[in-house]
Amino acid sequence: MHENPSTPNTDAATKALELSLERSLERHAAPYSLASNPQIDAIVKQFAQALGRKSTTLKVTVSDIVNWAVRYAELTNTIVPQELTNAWSLGKYLKSHHVNCGLQNIGTYGNRQVYVATSQGE
Repeated sequence: MHENPSTPNTDAATKALELSLERSLERHAAPYSLASNPQIDAIVKQFAQALGRKSTTLKVTVSDIVNWAVRYAELTNTIVPQELTNAWSLGKYLKSHHVNCGLQNIGTYGNRQVYVATSQGE
């Protein structure tokens, strides 16, 4: 019988590929975690209240919320969760949690989710 000399190398390559995939998934798991986060909910609610005081018909996108959250963090010297500094992550968070934060999704415009304040801010 003739043994295939490449079998050990193939096994090593497969293990290396699996390890690389595990590490890649670990790196990407944290920023896109969709676990409920009360701090995100509270900051988005503050944005909705501020928006509601200005207008209940003004349309905003997730990018507007992210820009506001970054400025909010700078002005108040607070650290905001990573989901609030990335529009894609925040959009996924809002969509998956259906957060009751004072914003209503009214559809899409230009391939972006559009929101309005549901009531006047407190």
